[in-house]
Amino acid sequence: MRQFFLISGMVFLISHAAAFGSYSRNRWEIIHRLIPALIQVESSGNNWKVGDKKRFYKAYGCLQIRELMCIDVDKRWHTHYRASDCLGNRKLSILICLRYYRLYDTARVVGHRPTLEDLARMWNGGPYGFKKRSTVGYWRKVRKVLHSQG
Repeated sequence: MRQFFLISGMVFLISHAAAFGSYSRNRWEIIHRLIPALIQVESSGNNWKVGDKKRFYKAYGCLQIRELMCIDVDKRWHTHYRASDCLGNRKLSILICLRYYRLYDTARVVGHRPTLEDLARMWNGGPYGFKKRSTVGYWRKVRKVLHSQG
């Protein structure tokens, strides 16, 4: 079942590539490897996961999307997403993830071409999460999943 969701998510990514901008071939390779790893670390593939239930901003869905991510994406793309919309909606979670990265994963923000580590730490710690010591442990978890994927 997990394989089905990962494959269907990747088919979605490939079929909707134009919606996410002009990523290079290398960028798409990074995104195709990274997003499944993030899903595994964030929710173990559970599209219905609600995280941080005691916090004001809960995290929803397979990528544990928070309201602040949606606000950033909504401002840029003039959309009206809510984090709770990601509950049970893998395609929307992936779309928001890609658009979030499109906002912040540039060499201008990072200071160099973003690496898998930069992107994973950014997902965990916000636009400048790649600089935060608190995101190093998260990166280790993602790296472990990446290595197990081959």
